[in-house]
Amino acid sequence: MKRLYLLRHAKSDHGSLFGGDRARPLNQRGRQATGLIGGYVRQRELMPELVLCSTAVRARETWEGVAAELEEAPPVEHRQGLYLASPGEILEEISCCNDSVGSVLVIAHNPGLASLALALANGAELPAKLAKFPTCALAEFELDSPCWTDVQPACATLRDFIRPKELAE
Repeated sequence: MKRLYLLRHAKSDHGSLFGGDRARPLNQRGRQATGLIGGYVRQRELMPELVLCSTAVRARETWEGVAAELEEAPPVEHRQGLYLASPGEILEEISCCNDSVGSVLVIAHNPGLASLALALANGAELPAKLAKFPTCALAEFELDSPCWTDVQPACATLRDFIRPKELAE
C-alpha cells in the first residue's frame, strides 16, 4: 500500500512588494503553522520517503518549516509543474514517482489540491473542512494500488485530515 500526503502551502503575505505571486513568502501565521504541522508529522511518524514541492516561495518555505521539526528530512524535489496545478497536473507529477517509494508528500496550491483530495476519496464520507483545504492543512491518503501511475480519482481512503488551527487548540 502506498501513502500519499497532500499539504497546502502555509499562509503567505499578499501584495506586489514581493515580485509577483510566485515570490510571495510566508507571513508570521504561516511560519507558526509549519512548525505545528511539522511537529504533528514527527509525533505521528508520518514520514514521507519523498517530497514533491511547488517552486513557489511560499511552498518552499512551508516545506522548510515542516522539515525543521523532523529528525531527518526526506529528499525533496521542487517541481515547477505543481505551481497552481490542476488536479490532473498534480496526478501527472505523482505518477512520475518510482514505485519503490512507498510514501509521497505533495506541497501545492488550491484550488487544484482541494479538488484532487475530494476526487481521490470520491464517494467516501468526507469531512466538510476537506472541501476548503485551508492553508497548511495536511491530508493523509492510503492508496489502493502499489503503482504511482495508477493513482486516479476514487482510488484512495482518507485516513486523516488536520489543520494547524486544531493543533493550536
